[in-house]
Amino acid sequence: HETVQLHIATGPEDPDPAGTQHLIPVTIHSRQADDEPWTLHATGLLADTGSTNYPAEPASWPPVDATALST
Repeated sequence: HETVQLHIATGPEDPDPAGTQHLIPVTIHSRQADDEPWTLHATGLLADTGSTNYPAEPASWPPVDATALST
């Protein structure tokens, strides 16, 4: 197994163009050794929507209409 370094960073908070919420940029990088360059895997924005309404958990697992697969 090889060691992989992860670097997850967030930037300074900025208001969105409409000024309705604050957005925080996030990036995810990795590399296999200290002397190798970082590879960018993802960028995005985090936002506080002010909502505490989280999606409900599924009523059953697996879902009723799921198809079983042999593994």
